[in-house]
Amino acid sequence: LPTQIKDYGWGILRNRMNIKDMNRSEWTIITRKDQIICDYELKNRSGKISLFVIREISEPFVKTVRGNRIILADVNYSWLQLAMEDDFAWFTAMFDDEGQFLQLYVDLTDGNHTEADIPYFRDMYLDYVVDDQEIRILDNDELNEAFQKGIITDSEYQKAKKCGMMIQESLESRHQEIISLFTTLYQKLNTQITEKEND
Repeated sequence: LPTQIKDYGWGILRNRMNIKDMNRSEWTIITRKDQIICDYELKNRSGKISLFVIREISEPFVKTVRGNRIILADVNYSWLQLAMEDDFAWFTAMFDDEGQFLQLYVDLTDGNHTEADIPYFRDMYLDYVVDDQEIRILDNDELNEAFQKGIITDSEYQKAKKCGMMIQESLESRHQEIISLFTTLYQKLNTQITEKEND
């Protein structure tokens, strides 16, 4: 699932990108959650996987998709994150309070840092959203604007486009397989959280 490309020379971006972590600290509307973070191995590659269940939230997070309002964060909704070390894709799968898959959100990063105490990444603008029906590309305009304003160089811009294309091709070729994978991972970690709560 995650790609094999690692060092794409984005080190000079490290002080200019938005930093996001596996606790999703930027989501201040989520005021209490239960969370587990575990090691994850895939084909001799290491990473981290996390599931958190929202227990308190100041207001539901709602998006409009194809004309329909969809709640993506609310009480007892869950977010599953998967990140491989040094990879450039950070996956977040969202599930409702009955465990039904809602969507998969993929951030393009400058290289995941899963060995940190709290795994984190620096956002490289491009995002992909996967649901049962389609795959959507988000924030391509933000990537273009960053290049036009000189925030990123031509080389960095081309690398982001190339990595983004690889992510898109992988999502398109394995659409339903990827949804099934994240649903299975969610079920396993949700069982662990439930058992932990019952101890």
